This record gives sequence, structure tokens and C-alpha cells, in this order.
Amino acid sequence: SRGWHLITGLSPVVYKAVVGATFDILLKRSTEEVLSKPPLAREDILHIKQAFTILVSFTLEVAKVDAAVGSIRSMLEEYGASATVIDVYVSAYEKNLDELRRHLLTSGFSFPQVVGVDWRLDYYLKSNSVEAINKPMYIISLKTEKMDSRRLGAADTSDVQFSCSIEELQDLVDRLKDATKQAERITRETK
Repeated sequence: SRGWHLITGLSPVVYKAVVGATFDILLKRSTEEVLSKPPLAREDILHIKQAFTILVSFTLEVAKVDAAVGSIRSMLEEYGASATVIDVYVSAYEKNLDELRRHLLTSGFSFPQVVGVDWRLDYYLKSNSVEAINKPMYIISLKTEKMDSRRLGAADTSDVQFSCSIEELQDLVDRLKDATKQAERITRETK
């Protein structure tokens, strides 16, 4: 919400030009030089760049979470934006959304997400080098999914497999529980 008062203070012509420039720059159709060209050339460049920064930040955030238009409208209303300001932004957002999401997929970095797990318990009786082992081993297969930057909405899936002893598996489970507790603690502290 910080800074939206700067945007609401822009004239409709200048605001529309800054919104258009924001999407053009984000989508690499033009460079930031467009912020100092007409109709923006007559305006205070610091004010224009602040408005641009606010719009970039807001646009990337709502695109990242794939916010619905209704949610975007509500957020902008909370920030004190007029109906005209909201309509201009939402129109530009909807017009550029598919290209923006495609661009974000190709320019961002993300780790694969774990979407499933399979396991089995094997019991090793002996090996080539040692006569008797008599040791249970877990075979774990993590199913992962990563968004494919070449195909919008498509995902590549793969398996990550490893084997471990009962002790190693218990250590992994304990570490995952610790990570979960830390994430919950951080989430509570930031609310």
C-alpha cells in the first residue's frame, strides 16, 4: 500500500502511460528510457520512477500468486485507488497476463516441488564382499514436478531415488520435522 498515493496523484494520461510503460518494460518490449519520453517527459522523473517501481512491484506480486481480477480490484481499492485507476491497471494486466506469466516462467528460478513419495523396505542378507549383512534398507522415491518454462502451464516430472538405513531414514524424518517447526515459527512471527 505504501506509495499508492503517488500513483493516485498522477493525471489520467500520465498514469495510463506509466502503466503501459510498466508492462512494456517488464515484457522487454522497451527499456526504462520510455519513462523519460512523451507524454512522461514533461513530468518529474523521480515521481514517474517511483510510480513505475510501485507498479512493477505490485504487478510481479499479483502475477506470482496468480491473483484473480476481483482480488486485484479489492487490493487497489484498499490502497485508495479510484475506479478509473483500477480499470486502467486491470485492463492492462488482463491484456498482458499470459505473456507476463510466460516471461516470468522463463526468467525465474524455482526448485522442483515434491508431489509424491513411494518407498519399499528391502532386507539385505549378504553382499559380494561380506558374507552376512542382515540389514534392512529403505528405497525411497520422491516424485518431483517442475514448471516447464517452454510450455506455459506444463510441468516436467521426475523421480529422485535413494536408499538409506532405518537410522538414516529416522534422521531425515527428524530434520524434516525440525524444518517444518522452523517454517511454522517464522510464519507465526511474520503475521
